[in-house]
Amino acid sequence: MTADEYLQSLISKYRASTGQGSPAYSAGNAIYPIIQQWARAQLREVRFSGSNAKGTAIRGTTDVDLFISLKDGTQETLKQLFDMLFNKMRNSGYSGARKQNVSIH
Repeated sequence: MTADEYLQSLISKYRASTGQGSPAYSAGNAIYPIIQQWARAQLREVRFSGSNAKGTAIRGTTDVDLFISLKDGTQETLKQLFDMLFNKMRNSGYSGARKQNVSIH
């Protein structure tokens, strides 16, 4: 068995569910209204990204990545948007939210 085959067998064995009713789907749904309130009319879409979108999420170890797309014409800088989203998450009860390089955990 090659290294790639072994890795694929592990992913298949421990793959997390990602469809409706899955923990990832529930987490995305829980946060979506907060994102809507934060972005208001500027929200274009929110979609899963990362391992959940690729189907490589591993049970018990995977976080949920959401890609937030905004419409053209936002008045704020990227830093302002980042800080505003972080503050919105904290003020919405996600006290464990923390800033990372280009994302909020």
